[in-house]
Amino acid sequence: MNYCYLDWASTSPILDEVLAEYQRVSRETTGNPSSRHRYGKEALQILTHSRRAAADALNVLPDNLVFTSGGSESNMLILTSLLMKKRRGGTVILSGIEHPSVYEYGPLLREAGFTPVYLTAPNGIIKPESFARLLREDTVMVTAMLVNNVTGSIQPIKKMAAITRDYAEKMGKPIHFHTDAVQALGKIDFSLAELEVDSASFSFHKIQGPKGTGLLYTAKPLNTLSSGGDQEFSVRSGTEALPSIAAAVTALNHTLTAFSISRTHAAKLQAILVDFIKSRPDMLTLMPGFSPSANSPFITAFSSQGIPAEILVRVMDDRGFAISAGSACSSKSRKKRERVLKNMLYDDSVLSAAVRVSVGPETTAEAMHTFCTALEQELTLLHKTLGKR
Repeated sequence: MNYCYLDWASTSPILDEVLAEYQRVSRETTGNPSSRHRYGKEALQILTHSRRAAADALNVLPDNLVFTSGGSESNMLILTSLLMKKRRGGTVILSGIEHPSVYEYGPLLREAGFTPVYLTAPNGIIKPESFARLLREDTVMVTAMLVNNVTGSIQPIKKMAAITRDYAEKMGKPIHFHTDAVQALGKIDFSLAELEVDSASFSFHKIQGPKGTGLLYTAKPLNTLSSGGDQEFSVRSGTEALPSIAAAVTALNHTLTAFSISRTHAAKLQAILVDFIKSRPDMLTLMPGFSPSANSPFITAFSSQGIPAEILVRVMDDRGFAISAGSACSSKSRKKRERVLKNMLYDDSVLSAAVRVSVGPETTAEAMHTFCTALEQELTLLHKTLGKR
């Protein structure tokens, strides 16, 4: 049985050229970039070149980029930077649909003296006017993701950042605006300069790069709890994972070069699946719209009436298709998994039945048609089986 991978939003298969670059740098580079001898200088040259290449790809300055272990650590560095404030306290606005690496920091921030305030996203998208009403004189940070990892809905980050900036100027004090852009990189068209955010996080294993490598963009220098060395502008100490960094930048350049083709291909695949969902009265797409401005074409979430997500994921796995029930980071906890859709104000019946299909450049139209056929067969059997209980 051929197995079809439809869980690219969790992680993606590494590209051959990315793996080759990892192996090349591993073999040819001996030194530590922080060492002063010849080997260290050679390693530093590769690190500097990689940072400059990533900056050119994202149209930012090299000094604005910090290499990390992934999106979760990048988010952590931003959120824990609040703990460096001499005066603790103030409001931190977090969207209720954030990845666990952001959302789960709420209790920690509360213990540290801050007041976390959670923002809902009706039908998948945050309402800027509702967000504006949550801003207070004591607001110190706002964090909202660019593309939701469960439904693929695109959030109005540019407008929210502008609202925050205008409010901060009115109050005469800065408010840090952070966005988790992990599911946006290589999936939607965006510019960090146009978004005008203070920071953004990225993860390369989502774009066929190596696992355990990410990027943090900061518009201005950042003070963090990290200590022990001066690596990465003293934001993230520890010897840089040079082979992974070089490989990650290879994946970044490949992904952005192929962006237009990949996006068009993904949109065609999504259309196949959405047409199937619309043909069945027992299914519901968890998408606020089908325009390029509303959804990532790489993620399609849906709910099948009366069929628990865990069961559907298992039976489709038996049929040779890998799909997911929410994000990989919360798949083991039903409460955490359903939290995102709950904050999108979906009914409880939808929460328990929601699954996610995510695609990549290697997913074929034939595979998607085959998936829809298998899904229809399994849903028919499941409705008969569960209906007899």
